This record gives sequence, structure tokens and C-alpha cells, in this order.
Amino acid sequence: MFNFFKKSQLSTEFVAPVDGQLIPITSVNDPVFSQKMIGDGFAVIPNNGTLVSPASGEISSVFPTKHALTITTETGLEVILHLGLDTVSLNGTPFSLTVVAGQHIQAGDLLGTMSLSDIQNSQLDPR
Repeated sequence: MFNFFKKSQLSTEFVAPVDGQLIPITSVNDPVFSQKMIGDGFAVIPNNGTLVSPASGEISSVFPTKHALTITTETGLEVILHLGLDTVSLNGTPFSLTVVAGQHIQAGDLLGTMSLSDIQNSQLDPR
């Protein structure tokens, strides 16, 4: 009769946003992430700088410094893709994003690239 207590059958499938080694979010050397202040998640130590969409949905925002973007999935989940630690200080230099806010994407679609060598040469963490 009523579905007050029925669990939603909606789910979101994810793919790895970069090739690399998966590590727990609690191992990230930044309390905002490791203490899950902005939500749960995971981190990847990247092997290369190719970035793909972890889920299908819409690009909600692209930060002006290109170090982060948000995706609203088809099920309404908000996903933040943050590129490196403290990379906001690089003012977008190592990032080349190919998407814009409002763009619809599928899981695995190319989002852009990041220069791991530029991030590491700046003495920052690329995960």
C-alpha cells in the first residue's frame, strides 16, 4: 500500500577516474578528506594523468583552478573529483579539462588530463 519503509533500488556504478593504486580515503594526508569532512570516498595514486568520469551524469561545476569538478549522477548522487592535494595553489597550470558545467557525460568518458610531473615538481601530492 505505502512504500514508506521500502529501500530505494537506485544505484550508481563507478569506474576508476585514473589508472593507479587505490587507497582508503582515511590514508590521505589531508584531514578534510581523511576524516571524511566532505563525505566518504577513496583516493588513487595515479600512474598517468588521464582523467575519466567515474560515473554517468552531468558536470555540475568545474572549479576555476581546474583542480576539482563535481558530477551529479543519474541517481542524484553528488561526486567530487579532486585532483591532488593543495593543487589549488597551482592555478590550473597542470590541468587540461575537456568538459564544462552542464555537460552530460557517461562513466569512462574523458574529462581531461593532468601533468603528474608538474604536480610533483611543485612538491605536491598528485592523489
